[in-house]
Amino acid sequence: MALAGASFIHRNSAGAIYCDSVVTVSTSGTASISTDVPIGANVIEVVSDQPCYIGFNSERFIEADLLNLSPLLLLDARDLAGVYTDADPITSWADASGNGYDAEEATTPPVYDADGLDGTYPSAHFDGATFLNSAITDAVAKAYTVMVVGRLDNAAGTASMLGFTAALSLEYDADNDKFDYTTGTTNATAEGVLQDAPFLLTASEAGIWQNGALLKSGLTLTDRALTAVAIGSNAANAANFVDGEISAVVVFAGELSDIDRQAAESYIAKSFGISLVAAHPYASTLSERGHVSSTSGIYLPANTVRRLVVNPNHYLAVIRAGSADAKVNVAKALEV
Repeated sequence: MALAGASFIHRNSAGAIYCDSVVTVSTSGTASISTDVPIGANVIEVVSDQPCYIGFNSERFIEADLLNLSPLLLLDARDLAGVYTDADPITSWADASGNGYDAEEATTPPVYDADGLDGTYPSAHFDGATFLNSAITDAVAKAYTVMVVGRLDNAAGTASMLGFTAALSLEYDADNDKFDYTTGTTNATAEGVLQDAPFLLTASEAGIWQNGALLKSGLTLTDRALTAVAIGSNAANAANFVDGEISAVVVFAGELSDIDRQAAESYIAKSFGISLVAAHPYASTLSERGHVSSTSGIYLPANTVRRLVVNPNHYLAVIRAGSADAKVNVAKALEV
């Protein structure tokens, strides 16, 4: 095992992290190999060059990324930090899911705010007339689970945080203090977000949750095929403009299980300093996931980057999945 000192900043879908020492672990002609010293860091980034499995000397590890849930769209305002400065128009917001559905400038784009969510975390600031569009496409009609981190200032009217074509929208009715996730049938919650307070909103056919608390269950929705999504307005960019901040948008194709939904909520809430309700299983900790393969590890395709939170006393094992020798670089990381 080679240990090399390296100082660099790496940006990925989970935001910026500082990395220091990098441990290289290679099978080098053997089927598997393990580190001979503990990892020594809670947050690590693992990069594989060949298909392999990674595992730890415990039955469980803590997942620190959304990518294992395969989002269709992932917009994270922390990824704007190295691209824009305060008050710059956001001409493009890169899709971190890997699907290439970047949210692009339309007629009047929002602007970047380095601490707009709550004085600490960044956001895209929408002023009641601005929006972005993503040419997201999913030809098979299905349910969609969506998550939004934001803070709304609307004094009146309806704010459409996400407006999909065809006829699917996630809205906030400021007049009646209600959320609505709808395909034309009213699915309004009994109560909604307080004005000017950061929130994490999750919506699917199963229900609507605010900061992990169920507001309404069993929504009446019709499965849809998607051709585009507007962020900050209705699908036609014609009305229901958001006045406030949006810091994250996540769209999943299909209905997430309760376990996966809660795991995703735990990651997003931690990422933007939002407190989940006390009854949430991950109100005070990150979500944990068991090893998911018969090889007792996490499968990594070639050239895959994954971030994990682990016990620093754990030992890392690499098990090659193909005929070629597998190598992974493990960077000790500190989230910023």
